[in-house]
Amino acid sequence: MATGERLIESAIHAILEGVKLQLAEGEQSIKDVHLLALRYLCGTNLLPALDILDKGGVELHITPSGRTAYIVRGSSRNTYLCLKAENFCSCLSFQYTVLSKHDSVMCKHLLAVHVAEAIGSAVIQEVSDEDLAECLKLSVSSYLPNIHVD
Repeated sequence: MATGERLIESAIHAILEGVKLQLAEGEQSIKDVHLLALRYLCGTNLLPALDILDKGGVELHITPSGRTAYIVRGSSRNTYLCLKAENFCSCLSFQYTVLSKHDSVMCKHLLAVHVAEAIGSAVIQEVSDEDLAECLKLSVSSYLPNIHVD
């Protein structure tokens, strides 16, 4: 990731930390100044990400061993695997706009994950380690075409 992309990602995280603090202090909604800053940094991904949140489309899957992954239901009703710590999403937009063209630092699904974490709106699902491993295998198989999922 280039230096400029790291700065943008750091700014997004700082804004979301501000949102988290504001909500912890009793605010009922995200302030306009935070939304405007996110819109400036995230461009057209912000409104679709907020739409995903409005529809309850972010699930945090947690295993007994403590592993976590987010499953995000997109606008097309497809589901995508997001790994927040790794800044990864299994969608085609992430592959194209983030990894290939470097037009954005994250897709709408990953942005929805970051906002959901800040506002505490992810639906928490407990899953087995085996189920999460299977989900990971299926999600990365499109990135690595030589891997066969049995």
